[in-house]
Amino acid sequence: MNQKEYIGKKIRELRESRKWSADKLGAMLEKPRSGKTILSWENARTEPDGDTLIELCTIFGADISDFYYKTPEYTYSIIALGDDRNAWVEIPFYGSIAAGVPIEMIDVEDTYLVPSKIINEHKGHRLGVMQIKGNSFNAGGIYDNFYVVVDFDDIEPTNSHDPFAVSIDNSTATVKAIEKLENGIRLLPNSYDPTIQPMTFMYNEYDDCGVSVLGKIIWTFAPFDYSF
Repeated sequence: MNQKEYIGKKIRELRESRKWSADKLGAMLEKPRSGKTILSWENARTEPDGDTLIELCTIFGADISDFYYKTPEYTYSIIALGDDRNAWVEIPFYGSIAAGVPIEMIDVEDTYLVPSKIINEHKGHRLGVMQIKGNSFNAGGIYDNFYVVVDFDDIEPTNSHDPFAVSIDNSTATVKAIEKLENGIRLLPNSYDPTIQPMTFMYNEYDDCGVSVLGKIIWTFAPFDYSF
């Protein structure tokens, strides 16, 4: 099941649970749609735009994440806070790092505590905390200004959905999935914002496409003062 199919399935499920007709749901929208359009969404022939999806959340009393299909490859775990100091390890905080600057050459003035479980699963690798700018992966649970733990020794994608910290033309770090091309690279968003589209970069004669893959994102967390 792809994302469009899941959105359609969820709309139908929520509509039918309220015993509404497709025409009734369409009439409830700020910009009314026909029942035919609603059924087109539900059958994944078309899909609502981002603003309409948010409006549907309000109508159904649902959360936007309810419409996001989590693929089987993703796993989630809850880590409980406790008094065991050994359960947490300090690792460097690199801020919103730019491309072209080797990790070992960046001055680190702060650290963050992360679960030792995360460290042990990536033992021997260079790990660090970064702050992400932008909402290119908010459908994957990584929002603007969130913090992520990055494995800087894991820069080769094995699929087209795992999140990586990347930097484009020395800008601040953002999150994209990566698709390797024969002579380039494609950066794939996972966002609720329909205006954020995949970006393709081709290598030039110097084997440089302006994209720096910083590392794979292995854990994410919100700042303590973050509010949705």
